[in-house]
Amino acid sequence: MKVSQALIDNAKKYSQKPAIIFQDKPISFLQLKDSVFKLAQSFSGLGLKKSDKIAIYLPNCPQYFYSYLAVWSCGLTAVPLDFMLTEEEIISCLRHSEAKIIIMQPKSNISIENIRSNCPQLKEPIVSKEKTSGYLSLEKLIDKEKPLCPDVIIHPKDCAAIFYTSGSTGRPKGVLTNYLQIEAPAKAMVYFSGLNYKDISLCALPLSHLGGLVFVQGLVYLGSKVILMERFIP
Repeated sequence: MKVSQALIDNAKKYSQKPAIIFQDKPISFLQLKDSVFKLAQSFSGLGLKKSDKIAIYLPNCPQYFYSYLAVWSCGLTAVPLDFMLTEEEIISCLRHSEAKIIIMQPKSNISIENIRSNCPQLKEPIVSKEKTSGYLSLEKLIDKEKPLCPDVIIHPKDCAAIFYTSGSTGRPKGVLTNYLQIEAPAKAMVYFSGLNYKDISLCALPLSHLGGLVFVQGLVYLGSKVILMERFIP
């Protein structure tokens, strides 16, 4: 699946239709495409090149969608990290994956400076939702660019994401997912359940997990609407 082309197609077909509804606020397919392409342009401006890794440490929020889709529009590799990970676990995953950028929402028990000093390959932390002096703002990176589609050739076997296991028998292990595989779950949903662009899904799973990723894939591949919960509350 070429994500950038799917975003363009959805923005044409469903321009004002809500793609995501988060905390009762709708984001249209046109707004989604524009935000993703603006962020993708910012990635290029930071000197990131195809196959570079970008870690994402956020709770469920629209910015998670923007980050995933901007990474894939540029032919980069996403490294989603569970928002409940400890500082030590984050550092371990960043060092192992050799991520050059981390997009994160600050937490009181997580030191951005400690992460930066312990990950020499890390070029720049990007902070979302909060003003943190000395660090790039995700929202400002999106606002300052034009929504231009990245010009990059992506091959099916290029690495699209590295998901980390729970680490129940040792340190978390990285599981590689290529660009051909990221469309498979959406195709399976169409085949087995007949889901289509008219459907609405409720995402209560973490977007850092493969289960949550299915909702991102369905939105892009099917043009379906996602109601996004920040976290699951029984």
